[in-house]
Amino acid sequence: MSVDDDIANDSDRKKNRYHFDRHTPEYRGQFEKITEEIHDKCPVAWTDTYDGHWVAGGSNAVFELARCPVVSNDHDINGERRGYQGISIPKAKRASGVRGGILEMDEPEHRIYRTVLNPYLSPAAVKRWVPFIDITGLQSLEEAIVELHKRGVRVMLTGANARVEGKLEKAGIIELVGREHFFKTFAEAMQACRPI
Repeated sequence: MSVDDDIANDSDRKKNRYHFDRHTPEYRGQFEKITEEIHDKCPVAWTDTYDGHWVAGGSNAVFELARCPVVSNDHDINGERRGYQGISIPKAKRASGVRGGILEMDEPEHRIYRTVLNPYLSPAAVKRWVPFIDITGLQSLEEAIVELHKRGVRVMLTGANARVEGKLEKAGIIELVGREHFFKTFAEAMQACRPI
C-alpha cells in the first residue's frame, strides 16, 4: 500500500462530514436541533474542528465506537506508541501531560484496569449501591433543607416522578418542606412564587 492509497482511504473514511463544535454559544442555543440533525444525517461523522475528530451522534454509535478494537482513545503523553492525544476536545494545555484515567487507555492496559474495576462497576454491582445512594441523597437533602430553613429560605421541590415522590414522602422530606411547597411541574412552582 502506498502513501497515496493511505490518503485516499482516509478521505473515504471521512466522507461523512459534519461541522460540530460543542463549545460555541450556537450549540448551547440550538442543542436539540443540532442533535436531531446529527441523528438524521450520520450516526458517525468527521469534523475538522480542533484539528479534526470523530463525532458520534447517539448512544448506539458511542457504544459501537467504544467496543471497536481499531478505534483508539489512547493518550500517549510520552510519545512511546502512536502519539494519540486522548479524548479531550479541544485538547487542554494544562492536561497535556496527564492521562484521563482508564478512558484514555487502549488494550491491553485498559483490560488490566477494567478487570479490577468490573466487580464494582458492573450493572449488578451498581444496583446493589442504589439503596445506599438513595438514603445518602435523602439525608443530604434533609440537611440542606433544614439549613436553608434556618436562614429563612423557602424551599420548593418540583418535578419528582412517582417513584421519587414516594421516597421523598416516606423519608419525611415533603412534610419538611411543606406539602404546599411541593409541585408536579416547574411552571406550577413558578406560579406559586408570584407575588399576591
